[in-house]
Amino acid sequence: MLFTGDIEAKTENDLVSRYGKKLQSTVLKVAHHGSSTSSTYNFLKAVQPQLALISCGDKEKYNHPNKKVLGTFEYLQIPVKVTSQNGEITLRTDGEKYQIMTDK
Repeated sequence: MLFTGDIEAKTENDLVSRYGKKLQSTVLKVAHHGSSTSSTYNFLKAVQPQLALISCGDKEKYNHPNKKVLGTFEYLQIPVKVTSQNGEITLRTDGEKYQIMTDK
């Protein structure tokens, strides 16, 4: 799993330059609530997640997640779970397999 906090495009680019394919992760916790300042195409191609998780409020003033960002995930065929749509997201893993549960 890769937890990105609030990194933005510059940091994503730095990470891709430094680590490349070593960034590959099964699950990506999307940076900055799915903001347009993160989740660049090159970063997502390097990470190649099987699942992306976005934490954001419902009807919040910043309109997260960004529609263009969601479009990038769709284009790369990366499934996304968003708390504003799916409610609380719980991920359980045994270190090899994972299970996702939502409350909606």
